[in-house]
Amino acid sequence: MEKMLTAHLTEYDIPVCCGFPVGGNSCIPMMVGAPCVFEVSPEKSVLTFNVEGERKTYSLEGASEQLFKK
Repeated sequence: MEKMLTAHLTEYDIPVCCGFPVGGNSCIPMMVGAPCVFEVSPEKSVLTFNVEGERKTYSLEGASEQLFKK
């Protein structure tokens, strides 16, 4: 799936993050319905949820080549 996504998105100038640990089988829960911002760069990927006015931020520092594709 990661190879397919990066192959199809290469022509666009947008970052792609693969392997960010969110979801039911990982350490970071997805907060369904909560507004969020997902920032991706070679240095880090940051996911911030706004839950009832309180921000919850999850950061993955030093994203490896496996996680970040541009």
